[in-house]
Amino acid sequence: MADDFKELQLETDRLILKRAHYKLHAEEINAVVCTTIDSLEPYIAWAIGQPTVEETQEGLIRVTGDPKDYAFRLYLKDMSNPGSNKTSLIGMCGVIKQENVYEVGYWCHKAYTRKGYMSEALDRILKFSTEELKVMKYILLTHQHNIGSCKLAEKFGFQETALYLRRVSEKPEDYGFRLYLKSQTDPHNNNTVDHPLIGICGIIKQQDGYELSYWLHKGYTGKGYISEAVKFIMDFAVDTLKVKRFTIMAQVFNKPSVKLAEKFGFELTGFELYDIASRWPQFPYIFQAAVFLKEFT
Repeated sequence: MADDFKELQLETDRLILKRAHYKLHAEEINAVVCTTIDSLEPYIAWAIGQPTVEETQEGLIRVTGDPKDYAFRLYLKDMSNPGSNKTSLIGMCGVIKQENVYEVGYWCHKAYTRKGYMSEALDRILKFSTEELKVMKYILLTHQHNIGSCKLAEKFGFQETALYLRRVSEKPEDYGFRLYLKSQTDPHNNNTVDHPLIGICGIIKQQDGYELSYWLHKGYTGKGYISEAVKFIMDFAVDTLKVKRFTIMAQVFNKPSVKLAEKFGFELTGFELYDIASRWPQFPYIFQAAVFLKEFT
C-alpha cells in the first residue's frame, strides 16, 4: 500500500467510484486510456500518442500524489445482474487540491460517453468534497470545442473566464500553453472567430527552477490577458508542481514585460545577453535581458 494513501469508495445508482493512486493503479488506467486515446487527444494535454505505463504513472502523480487529492476510478456496475461484483473501468473523475481552490477534472472512455455517467460521477464527487472536505471553491479547465465537457461544466454552475489555455510542449517537464481568447472579434479583419490564438505563456524547466516566458500578439496588448495567464500558470506551478524558484528574462527595452515581472513580485537581479537561438535555432537573435527572480519558501 502506498504511504499516506487511504482507500475510499463512493457509489451512485450505476457507478462505483474508487480512489486512485499512481503507485497502485497506473497499469489498469493505462490499459483503458490506450483504447480511447483518439477521443482524448484533441482535448486533454497529457493525451499524446500511446502512453506507456510509466508515462501514465507520471501523469497520475500530478492528480493523486498529494493525500489531499481525490481522483476516482469510475466503474460501471453490471446492471443486468444486481449484486454482481463484475464492473468495467470507464474513466476517471476527481478534485485536485490547489492553493485556495480545488480543480475538477474528468475523462471518459469513448464507448461510454453521452450516457450521463460523468454527470452522475461528478455530482457524487462534488457532494462528497463539499460536505466532507468542506470545499467552497472549484475551478474546471476544458477545451472550448469539447462540447460535452463545456455543457457538463455549465450544468454544474461553472462560469466561464476570459481565456482558455492549451498545452503545447511535448517535454513532460515543460509547460507551454497557447492562449486563446473566447468568442471575440479579430481586430485585423473584424471577423468573429470562436477562439483567436493571441499568444503563448509557459514555464520552462531549468537546472535550478523554472523560467517563465510569454509573448502576446500586438492586437491584444494592454488588456490584462497575459497577467491572467501568468497568474494561473504560476499558481499551477507552485500548487501542483511545487515550484519554488522562477526567473524571467525580459528584454531591457520591453517596458510592459518588465512591469509584468514587477507586478508579480519578481526582483531584478542583473543583466545578461540572452541567445534565443540556443533554444530555438530558427531565431538567430541575441538581446540584452533583464534577469528577474522570484522565490517561494
